[in-house]
Amino acid sequence: EIDHSTGRILDTLRQLALDENTFVLFTNDNGGSGKTSSGPLRGHKFGPKYEGHMRVSTLAWWPGKIPAASVTSEICATIDLLPSIASITGLTTPNDRILDGHDISDILLGNQKAQSPHEILFYESGGARRDNWKLIHYPAKKETITELYNFETDIGEENNIAERHPDIVTDLIAALESHIASIAEGIRPAGRVENPKPLLSNSNDVPTLVEYLNSK
Repeated sequence: EIDHSTGRILDTLRQLALDENTFVLFTNDNGGSGKTSSGPLRGHKFGPKYEGHMRVSTLAWWPGKIPAASVTSEICATIDLLPSIASITGLTTPNDRILDGHDISDILLGNQKAQSPHEILFYESGGARRDNWKLIHYPAKKETITELYNFETDIGEENNIAERHPDIVTDLIAALESHIASIAEGIRPAGRVENPKPLLSNSNDVPTLVEYLNSK
């Protein structure tokens, strides 16, 4: 359904002659669910931050701007979309708050010389990646789990080599812990409204979506 609907969108852009003036990005928030295949990647949504949980397919499409069939292996994340789209559209991002993402517009536009602005990419609080090194680090019931993988030889995260590279493990754990601390320090308080007035006191007379559509 997603493939079919995306095709309809692209066909419409072509029919309206808007395709060369439209940047299309196809991606999602996490990897596959428990009963889907992520190919050679280990894991799925929820659980430890293995690549099958966190890594997603991403396609960028812009005829005349992005070279066809161009591919990149640079590290990017959805947190980069805000500053990147702002850059592509000639807008500026706000400077009164911290933005987690970076401008990766050169990568999205197919510049083969563009490099990732991420020296380290953090997997929330459960892991970190630097170049081809990937750390998994989280507290379990009886012990703290610490694993290290190298994507150059082990994209499936099958061989934990943490004991063979204690210096890399130590560096990545220190970076991850610093990241977690900075997130905790920068949490904004939840928004609150004094004496809120709900629009509905109950939903008894509100139709379901199917009922609403059938009434049209």
